[in-house]
Amino acid sequence: MRNRTMMARVYKDNTIGVYQGPEFSKKTCAVSSGWNYRGSTGSGDIIDFSVDKSTLTTGDLTVCFNSDGTATSGSYNISRTCDDIDHQFSNQIFSATGFIETKKFNNKTSTWDEI
Repeated sequence: MRNRTMMARVYKDNTIGVYQGPEFSKKTCAVSSGWNYRGSTGSGDIIDFSVDKSTLTTGDLTVCFNSDGTATSGSYNISRTCDDIDHQFSNQIFSATGFIETKKFNNKTSTWDEI
């Protein structure tokens, strides 16, 4: 997977599709053609989750991670209920570095804590 742009797309129906761009090419995230489909959450590989639709500004969230370390920016919340406890996570992806800041909602203190 070296020297390729990787794209993750979170769809409105709470599935994630993963795509891979051509080798040695920085692929534009907005372009829909020329991507190799690598799988999705619909195949059962990733646990089920729900996305806070209010954080998806365009309906679907598409994030690309480039081999030069950059990424498209994005922000979204995901949640999952286990044993009657609602677990919430917030993710912020920074475009200049590709870093992902992840926080978890602390139900006891009602605050977002860094992970």
